[in-house]
Amino acid sequence: MTGQAVNPTHYGKYSMDKIEAIIDGLPAREAACLFNVLKYYERAEKKGDAESDLEKANSYAYRMVFGSWPWESDIENEDDAG
Repeated sequence: MTGQAVNPTHYGKYSMDKIEAIIDGLPAREAACLFNVLKYYERAEKKGDAESDLEKANSYAYRMVFGSWPWESDIENEDDAG
């Protein structure tokens, strides 16, 4: 494995360590979601597609708060309306 794969340049220096310190002690689902929110927010505009990364961060934030993906809620709402 190369150093690039372990420490990609689109993450800020020490940012992954900071994220891990923030999520330490959280329940697994919340930790995973928050980790991904922070990861995608941190790398937005550094990897080439900021909009995509911010959409991913938003999706994980939604899942962390509501327990489901945003698109799952849209499907449930359509089923309720029918």
